[in-house]
Amino acid sequence: MASRHHHSRLKGVSHSRPILYGTHASLLKPNDKRADPSHTHKWTVFVRPVHPNEDLSLYIKRVQFKLHESFDPPLRTCDAPPYEVHETGWGEFDIPIKITIHESLEPRGHVQLTHTLQLYPKENADGAGGSSGAAAAAAAGKPVVSERYEEIVFNEPTEETYRRLAAHPVPVMTKRALGVTHVFTPATEAEELGKLKEACEKVEAQLERDRHKLAEKEAELARLKASLGED
Repeated sequence: MASRHHHSRLKGVSHSRPILYGTHASLLKPNDKRADPSHTHKWTVFVRPVHPNEDLSLYIKRVQFKLHESFDPPLRTCDAPPYEVHETGWGEFDIPIKITIHESLEPRGHVQLTHTLQLYPKENADGAGGSSGAAAAAAAGKPVVSERYEEIVFNEPTEETYRRLAAHPVPVMTKRALGVTHVFTPATEAEELGKLKEACEKVEAQLERDRHKLAEKEAELARLKASLGED
């Protein structure tokens, strides 16, 4: 029989896991296969780890992507990595994404996200280059990548959940890994790189706080067991 302590919640403790989600798209070439003659782009919607060596299946049970109703079927389910769907099309639309957490870690746990499929480069945020810059990027055949950072947070996890997650810490991001980017201007590249660095620092700081809190809880639990005469 499992110890009741494994199912007790760690009050005041949270554990975060970073992910990336989004889309990347590129123009179809004349010889590329397409489901419909009107389709102009091939694209992928995805949920990925921030660090390429992290295994998201440690805590993710499945990922579901809800495509536009014109796709058959519109609901796509991924039960194992890679969590991504590949399609072709001509229009942009919002894609709801549902991430289901393993029930053994968090019963009925899930995260709901939404991302807009982006087929064309956006104009520079500062207006420099304007639409000519976006047109040049499209003409050059560069893939259009639109991705976002998110954290899956386990608030007051059970002892067992915390131990399982802590046993597989998030890999430390190297400068080389952080240097990978898919944006079209130096300004937006620097902004995204700064966000990723800040996010990794937040995760590392949170993990350190969690380790201290867990040590305090374990000490408190040991004292309680001693007072109750448990082994």
